[in-house]
Amino acid sequence: ADELNLPYVPSWGNFLLIKMGDAADAGMQVFQALLAKGVITRPVANYGLPQWLRISVGTREENAKCIQAMRQVIAAASKP
Repeated sequence: ADELNLPYVPSWGNFLLIKMGDAADAGMQVFQALLAKGVITRPVANYGLPQWLRISVGTREENAKCIQAMRQVIAAASKP
């Protein structure tokens, strides 16, 4: 999250809550885009956090894949 300049909730568990944007459904938008790239996360709108995703810590390779996919999704979203 630091690397991507995204707000997050520090965690002692094996997951992070990361804010995906300011749009009301930002969490679901990014969830769907990541899922299309084979990265499974968890939207948390049902907990009152529609702009956030829960992302579990995985293996080094899984984490690298997640970060790369997030970079691609963020870059695509910021294009006009």
